Amino acid sequence: MDDRNVRRGFQNNFQRKSIKQSVNDLRKKKREEMLESSRADPSTEPPIKTIDVELPDVINEDVIMSYADKLLLPDPDETLVGLVAVRKLISRRKNATVNVYEVLVRRDVISRVSPFANCDSEKHAHEACWILTNIASRESAVALTVVKAGAVPRLIQTIHKTKNLQLAEQAIWALANIAGEGTQYRSNIIRMGIVESMTSVLGRQMDRKHVRNITWAVSNIARTPLQDPKDIKELTKLVPLCANVFRSVQVDPTKQLVTVELDILVDIIFFFSFVADGDDDDITVIVKENLTPMIVSYMAIPYARLNSACLRCLGNLMSSHDKTIGDYLVSCGVVPGMLRLFQSALPSVRREVAWAMSNIVAGSQDHLKVFVDHNAVPIVLRTMEHDVPEVATECSWIVMNYASACNDEQMQHLLDCGALETLFRVLKSITNYKTKSLILDAVSRLLTKRPDATSIVESVGGVQLLSSLMYNQYASVSNTAQTLLQEHFSDDVGDLGELGGFDF
Repeated sequence: MDDRNVRRGFQNNFQRKSIKQSVNDLRKKKREEMLESSRADPSTEPPIKTIDVELPDVINEDVIMSYADKLLLPDPDETLVGLVAVRKLISRRKNATVNVYEVLVRRDVISRVSPFANCDSEKHAHEACWILTNIASRESAVALTVVKAGAVPRLIQTIHKTKNLQLAEQAIWALANIAGEGTQYRSNIIRMGIVESMTSVLGRQMDRKHVRNITWAVSNIARTPLQDPKDIKELTKLVPLCANVFRSVQVDPTKQLVTVELDILVDIIFFFSFVADGDDDDITVIVKENLTPMIVSYMAIPYARLNSACLRCLGNLMSSHDKTIGDYLVSCGVVPGMLRLFQSALPSVRREVAWAMSNIVAGSQDHLKVFVDHNAVPIVLRTMEHDVPEVATECSWIVMNYASACNDEQMQHLLDCGALETLFRVLKSITNYKTKSLILDAVSRLLTKRPDATSIVESVGGVQLLSSLMYNQYASVSNTAQTLLQEHFSDDVGDLGELGGFDF
């Protein structure tokens, strides 16, 4: 259906809710913090050998700059000392008498570090990438100095040319932190060639530590929205490789689960969901990998981040206008899988469930039949009435899309389940004007298909409520209420004084 209300993406205003609380914010990881959680998984590749530099007990600006000045010397041994020292300075956990980052930014030390990121010496390049990673993990004013220093193309070049996985990983990590600065930076990184460079890395054999870090980075760089649909087209080149990684770490939901493997799955599934923010061709690239059955099965794992990733991915896939894709997804069991998650203790997960289901019911009447057969309508109505406002809003989308797509029998089922009564109870209690407007739209679609259902509205005092909403300060509410009264209750409007109270 070309006019259905499928909602795709992250931030397209109210038409497509971003559900920000349920998705991991763009994550910036400082290298030392990450090493603490991954040190128990030793690398299969020998570490890049470097030197150690003993820092003085007292650190001030003169000390910092004495090491930074070494980066300008022609002797590679001296420049390595400078790089190691700067890296250790920004990694110090003890309190310093000076803000090291502030000095590095103010004295433009980052522009001295940047050229080493793609130099021929692996030792120098690794130290430089490490520094740039941690600088880019800071607040924007600090992080963007990495971009201004011209580090992005150098980091991409290093990923492309190096055979050392640790060096490539460190450069990817730095770029992922830069991607955390927003849409412009993510799109620029993609256009500078990160995808081509990443293909050679993702195709290599690596241990779980490297897989975890690199898939996290891929997810960060790919996160939508992006500046141009062509950016997503470019990202589809990574789908087959990410699918291979996904298959290599698949887990059994019935057995003891390892957090690192779950985190890898979370990031890959989120990556798929970002690609599915594109058009139907982009969605087809993902569906052809035939991973949907596994993604559906992973919804049963009690891990909130994984639940959100699966829901976001499946919901975006269901936004395809290709009926065969929708049929395939429904046949994989997305409806019962999602309904189970309506029992989640987390409102963010329940909100994701409702959003994803709103895309399912925007599909064909065959999809609605599956929805009805699993007794989903009463569950949705009950959730809409008793859950938090954010979840209730998404449930309103379900009712509106259902009313738009259903046949006569399915409409009768919706009415028999008490949809109109529930909509008016929520309409009375909820305060958010956007949700009120959405509920009024749902009522309008119901009454357009079933004009005889006006008697239900009248029986619960709905006419009086609509009349009061005519004076709402928000035009989207007042105009819709007025239109409903004029189109469906014109005979009752003049008799409001004789109507009883709002009776539920």
